[in-house]
Formats: sequence, C-alpha cells, structure tokens
Amino acid sequence: MTQREKTTFAKNKDYLKAIGGLIAPGLVFYCVISGYLLYKAMILVRYPLLQSSGRHWSFVLLTIWYFSTLTAMGVLPSEAEAILSRRSEDIGKIHAKSDELTGDIYDKYAAALDREAEIFRKSGDLENLLAVTNEQKAARELRQTLDETVPALERYRTTLRESLAKFEASEAVAVLSIDAEAVKSLIALRTQLTQAGAVEAAVAVDQQIKAIQGAEEVTAESTTTGERMAIAAKGQVADGDLFKGTDPWVGEYVLEPKRYLLRERIVLGRQGQKNESQDRFPATLYCPPGSRLEKGEIFVSQGALLIEGAFFKDMALRVGLGGKFEAQRALFENSNFQKGGGWFVSHFSSKWVFDNCVFSGGFVRNWSVANVGVKVSNCTFYDVEFSKIKYKKDAGDEAIRDWMTITGCRFVNCVIPESFLIATQNCVFEGCEFLEAESDLMIKTPIKTRIFVNDRKSLPILGSKREVTVIDATDMQRSIGAGVKHKRKGKNLDF
Repeated sequence: MTQREKTTFAKNKDYLKAIGGLIAPGLVFYCVISGYLLYKAMILVRYPLLQSSGRHWSFVLLTIWYFSTLTAMGVLPSEAEAILSRRSEDIGKIHAKSDELTGDIYDKYAAALDREAEIFRKSGDLENLLAVTNEQKAARELRQTLDETVPALERYRTTLRESLAKFEASEAVAVLSIDAEAVKSLIALRTQLTQAGAVEAAVAVDQQIKAIQGAEEVTAESTTTGERMAIAAKGQVADGDLFKGTDPWVGEYVLEPKRYLLRERIVLGRQGQKNESQDRFPATLYCPPGSRLEKGEIFVSQGALLIEGAFFKDMALRVGLGGKFEAQRALFENSNFQKGGGWFVSHFSSKWVFDNCVFSGGFVRNWSVANVGVKVSNCTFYDVEFSKIKYKKDAGDEAIRDWMTITGCRFVNCVIPESFLIATQNCVFEGCEFLEAESDLMIKTPIKTRIFVNDRKSLPILGSKREVTVIDATDMQRSIGAGVKHKRKGKNLDF
C-alpha cells in the first residue's frame, strides 16, 4: 500500500467512524447482516474484488466497513485503532504475497498445458485443442480453471489443486498467527481499561476481540474442505505448552506447517464430569499441509482429527466412540490405527476416512467390525501386512456396509488376508501375497468382488460363498491408487 493509499484509507476510516458513532444501535444488526450478505454475494458471482490482486482491496474495503459498524457500539481507544490498523496492514501483505504466488502457480499450469495443446494440434483434434487453449486463457487472465470436463486435463488440474491447497493452508495459518497477536494485545488493553474504570472503552475493545475471534476472513472462503479450513481460520495455534502438558486438549487448534517430534501422548477432548454442565468437552485438531508429526500418539476421545497434506511417521493413532478421523492427501509411514477408549457399539465403534493417502509399513491393528469402520478411497499401500478382519455374524453382509468401504486403491508388496480382500472393490494388487482361505470366516450371504493384478503367479484362494473376478492390470481403464505426489525409498515416504 502506497503512502497516498494509506492516507486515504485513514481519512475514510475516520470519516466512517464519525458517521458510525451516530448510527442508532438498531442499525448495527442491519449492518452486520447486510455486510455478510454482500460478501457472500461477491463470492458467489466471483466478484472481481475477490480475485487476484483485487482481493487485497476487498479486504481493505471490508475493514473500513467493519470499523464504522463496530465503533457505533462504543468509543474505540486510539491504542486499539493502532492494533487493528497494524493487523489490517499485516493481513493485507499476506494476501498480496499469496496472490503473487497464486498467479505464478496458474502461469506454470498454463505453460504445462502447451504439451497437450501441441498433441491435439498435430492430431487435428479441434474440440480438445480449443478446450485446452480456453483453459490456458482462463488460467492466465482469470486465475481459475473452466468448469467443463476434459479428461486430458484432469491430472494437471489435480496437481494445480494440490499446489493451491498448500498455499491456502499456509496463508490461513499466517493470518491466524496475526489474529492471535492482535487478540493478545487487545485483551491486555481491555484489562487496563477495565482497571482504570473506562468501561465504555473496554466494552468497545471487547467487541473487537469477539469480532476477530468469530469473523469469517477472506482466507476461509477459498478452501477445498469447509470444515478443515474453518478450523484453520478460527482455531488457536497449538503452542509448545500444550505439547508439554498431560491434560486433554479442549477447543479448536491448528498446527503450524513444521516438524513436531512428539514422544508423548496427546488426548483430544474429554467426557464431562457429574458436576459439570456439559456431557462432553470436544477438541478438534487440524493438521495442514507442511505439518509433520513423528514418534508419538494421538487419541481422539471427543472431537476430531482432521488431516490435509500432512506427514505422519512412527505414529500411533487412536479414535474413540466420540471421535472422528479424516485424512486426505496425507502420507503415513510406519504408523498404525486402532480403536481407543472403553466405549463400544455393536459395529464400527471408531470411524476412519482416508482419501488420496499413501501408507507404508502399517495400517489398522486388531481389526474387527465392532472396533473399526473405514472409508478408504484412492489410496496407495506399500509393504503393509494387513490384519485379518474379525466379522461378527455374516462377513458377506458386513464387508459391503458403508463403513467397510475400500475402493480404488493400489497395494504394492502387501500381505492380504482373505477377510480383508473380500472388503475391497476395484483395487489393484502388485507383487502381493494372498493368504490362504480362512476356515473360521462366517459367511451366510454370498459375496463377490473384483480385483486387478499385475501378474498371475500369486492369486487369491477363497472359501465357499465368496467369489473374486481377477483382471489383468493392463486392462484397467484408469489409474488406480493415490494421486498425491510422493517419493518412496524402501519403506520411507516423503512429499
């Protein structure tokens, strides 16, 4: 922001603040609702202010409106104005830098499509050539992709989405750090004003604190998973003191994109006690791209562990009846997953969701349908010796339930028990060892599955009432397994 822009901004803010002080309290509610609806409308129609470098100006204008509305509630001290102005400038710088990096990503994406355009040109495929060139134009000029489906572009678009998600998560964490510092300074100021007897000013500062803690920032709108990014935008940054303590975490937390060598057990959430007003005190932990957790244990007692683009190594992960686990585009090296806690129901007492993840050396331990339910899609497994799955009454029925979904996955050099195999659908097995038929597998309902193999030297041998259709992997119509880019050396993984 130039000095002239800063001066204009300050004048406009003072002018709007003076007007805001005259607005009747009843209009404050109107301002809040109308501003929110205006912002949502701009998002829905892709208003230019919210695109590219204009997004920085949208934040400035919304900040001006924000000041005028909230100052109508009380006289805001100059110290608070300075804190908020500094916050606005710092967030504006982050948005400007993010816009620059986003533009660079889209430019590289457009350049990468030159190869596809040349292929379609040489083959005389006008329809696909126009689709690619229009996509390039949208990327360079509008910083977006088109809605139409072009199979040749899907792998490029996947890479683009992953790159953008990483920057968006980092941006959200950076904004969160700025907000945390601003709130810390405002809380100290509120305490000073309260002690000095300046009640109206203290109330005005308190309104600013609550507005920051509950505000929907621009960064929270540009997300791939609303719930995850809501935590990233509003949750507290998990600091060092939390990791040193032994008490369960309560609240919403987000990790910074760095390495965490845990060596301790983290418990997310807890049950309420008899003398407490709540039955449960949940915690949610969001692990964004760039975060790396090693050599520790996380038990989700009450709440959720949400993972996106993170790396887990030598980790023990546990989920209780009141917990939730969701992971996408993550790497898990030598980590294991298991039901935790003493509460159970008849089926799927812990529930796990994995999408586009990579595993090496470990997966679910002590697997029974009473303990563990999974939804695993488009994942890759290396060198995993899978546990036999213990079904309750009828494996033919229980293996095809919603929380026993294993589809579109790739298994490399894995050990596959029959009870695990019958729960898979449309998966490819490369160099895997299929164990012999399990005589104690209770099947009343006949079950059928389909698998792809890269060779027929080792094929599954099944017992009665189960059937497997074996297809050569060369006949697959699409790529199967995780699309997230990763490196593998033996059992070691990395992005």
